[in-house]
Amino acid sequence: MKQILRVLLFAISFFYTGNLWLCHDAQAAEHLITPAQEEYDEILRLREEILLSSGYRLPEPQENGAANPGETEPAYRVYGADADLLRADDLRAALEASQYQWQFSFYAGNRTVFMNIIKKDPAGDALSEAAGGSLSGDSDQWERGGFSVYEGQRLFYRETVDRALEAEGLDSEDYFYEIVSGIPKIRYPAAIVFDSQRTPVYVIPAEAATLHAFSGSWPVFGEAEPVRFSYEAAPEKYADVMPVFYYEDVARAANAFWLGSGGIGIEAVNLTDLLWPLLALGSLLVLGSIILKARILQR
Repeated sequence: MKQILRVLLFAISFFYTGNLWLCHDAQAAEHLITPAQEEYDEILRLREEILLSSGYRLPEPQENGAANPGETEPAYRVYGADADLLRADDLRAALEASQYQWQFSFYAGNRTVFMNIIKKDPAGDALSEAAGGSLSGDSDQWERGGFSVYEGQRLFYRETVDRALEAEGLDSEDYFYEIVSGIPKIRYPAAIVFDSQRTPVYVIPAEAATLHAFSGSWPVFGEAEPVRFSYEAAPEKYADVMPVFYYEDVARAANAFWLGSGGIGIEAVNLTDLLWPLLALGSLLVLGSIILKARILQR
């Protein structure tokens, strides 16, 4: 009987949250890559099944007596980044060739739950984990994956992207984005934003953990001077809205082999800071060449 009541409660919850899910927000950035309809239909079916069977307690009614069934957002892909992704000449094509998992988030009871929908290989063994979970393989069998819970937070990646763009006076309708996890030195999910020409132009941290991976002085959209970031805490200005980093700066730092490639922590690469080391290296090479020639002449 309790199980039946639980299913009924979540059916009611899904009816209300489904309205939010089906309504299209005209003032919002869209995803760059459109999935196949058959795959998306299967993901939506699993999404409904997960919501109905998860058993999360519904939030208490609001003070005015109105129901507060919770909120959710459309399912979306999270692409896994390999070491060469941000070196690609055509980032869209590189993403389309990348592995990915599906994800959606659900807010209720003062917590946000991120649910993953993953694939298994034909043998039934989970694929190697990356970007927060098992990613798509050759199998067409989608199933429920792991989940993560953010207590006391309301977190929707799409809203994060829209708010960051709008805060800087950018019309989110003019941009596309995809969520990418596993970018070298960042690791946590980030939104890569594309302009109307489908060119990558910005990177927006998808959550606080992503932002805390940045350190050093970074050029940020809307700021005349670079902004100082540290692993411990972000500038107060970005407590409620994420900064908009330039894609080229993030790609340069992620691909900078001399700053290391493992772990979490991405430092801004200031090209002027490299001038003196390059000059010093050039001087050493010239000096070495002179010494070598002198020794050859002495023989």
